[in-house]
Amino acid sequence: AVTDSINQLITLCTQQAPGQKECDNALRELEAVRGMLDSPNEPLSDLSYFHCIESVMENSKVLGESMAGISQNCKLGNVGPFGDCVGSASKALCGLTEAAAQAAYLVGVSDPNSQAGHQGLVDPIQFAKANQAIHMACQNLVDPQSNPSQTGNPAAKRHFVQSAKEVANSTANLVKTI
Repeated sequence: AVTDSINQLITLCTQQAPGQKECDNALRELEAVRGMLDSPNEPLSDLSYFHCIESVMENSKVLGESMAGISQNCKLGNVGPFGDCVGSASKALCGLTEAAAQAAYLVGVSDPNSQAGHQGLVDPIQFAKANQAIHMACQNLVDPQSNPSQTGNPAAKRHFVQSAKEVANSTANLVKTI
């Protein structure tokens, strides 16, 4: 009961914090347009391709000005102008997203050979995770504290060499399948 009361108090305080309402509104607006670029297979507006490009350029300018205003007003503690800049940035990002999705749709329908997109051969998220794991493993190999091949323990050395062979064999098999 005490924990719930404390959590409710914290929630109430953060919801009432200056600028919080504007930030929450901006997040809701951005969440609403988030999926527009996932599959732009229907028109979002009656903008032509060149009007989309103009809209992207205008919204990019507004976004840059808004981001500068957010930074400046945050440093100065100007809550009202900060909230206005957050709202402007949100509207600019939404405009950018809508214009980009409309342009993508127009490009897709203008090519008679275009087809709906499909999943790529490589999952970029899994690839990034594997890349990070490889970098960490390489750092561990360079670090003499964690490298069993540089210790005097023969069992650790054998295990390390066996693991290195398995990595090499797995890599070779992976390359053969590509």
